[in-house]
Amino acid sequence: MKRGDKEKGELGLTGAGVEIPRIKALDDAISEYEPARDKRVRASQSELAAKNKLVELLHKHADKLPRDPETGAILYRNGESKVTLMPSKEKLKVRPVDEEDIDEGE
Repeated sequence: MKRGDKEKGELGLTGAGVEIPRIKALDDAISEYEPARDKRVRASQSELAAKNKLVELLHKHADKLPRDPETGAILYRNGESKVTLMPSKEKLKVRPVDEEDIDEGE
């Protein structure tokens, strides 16, 4: 049911005590939240695609890249970032060269 339509209780009844209350402050907060959420979801999808591409390229070039002798992780570093790909879990870490780990999930 679209917002603004007359909403009915679960049993299809209307009247005092069964109608869902309308609270403008909540409606306004929802109207603010939904676009922000949708933007985040779109960004997450874009991030996931970029992450998958990076993982795929790390595997493609793995024979040219060093590995951590203890974990077997594929390592790559450019001037700005250090990249670690753990082979068993496909766990990717990308972090600035001079900062702590930023865990990018599994």
